Amino acid sequence: MRKSLLLTALALTAFGASAAAAQDSAEPRDTGRNPFTGPRIEATIGYDQTNEEDLGMDSRGARVGGAIGYDFAIGKTLTLGVEAGIGWGVAAGKERMGYSFPNGHIYEFQLSAGRDIDASVRLGARIGKGTLVYGKAGWADAVYRYIVYSPIPATGHGSTDNGFRLGAGVEQMLGKHIYAKAEYRYSRYDPLGDASGTSRHQLLTGLGVRF
Repeated sequence: MRKSLLLTALALTAFGASAAAAQDSAEPRDTGRNPFTGPRIEATIGYDQTNEEDLGMDSRGARVGGAIGYDFAIGKTLTLGVEAGIGWGVAAGKERMGYSFPNGHIYEFQLSAGRDIDASVRLGARIGKGTLVYGKAGWADAVYRYIVYSPIPATGHGSTDNGFRLGAGVEQMLGKHIYAKAEYRYSRYDPLGDASGTSRHQLLTGLGVRF
């Protein structure tokens, strides 16, 4: 009896040790290394809204795009990185509105958003094992298309605007290399100090890979 109890205890001990080892190998260890470093590439999709303040027009719709970047570790918690991105407005609402000039002519305009590129720097802080919160600031360049319908036949005009972009977001690691993100961006296209111009709001989600 005592021998069988001893064998049973040894078997249970061996089983428990093997189960614990399997669990340890399945769960990633927190080595203290910041996982939000190195080169990365991502794809994004989300909501895009432009407010053209001179004529009072808006353009709302979806935006698809992507970005590449590189992040450096500052200690075990902070990161400092650079990023370049590009996107396009898709399925965008094209608002058509009338504008009355002092001479009595009423013009009808339509605004739609086109290509959108940016370059920025960002500062992040790691919270927990796989979560990063960050802020970013940089330069943005956007293409817009204006269509004039009346009192003349419809004609199209393109406009390229430069300005600054601010943003904040969060990244969550989904594995050793894959991450998901959510980000808000505010862009302003006009000379500093100008009371009117074009502002842009974007709310994006995305998936990325770190190498």
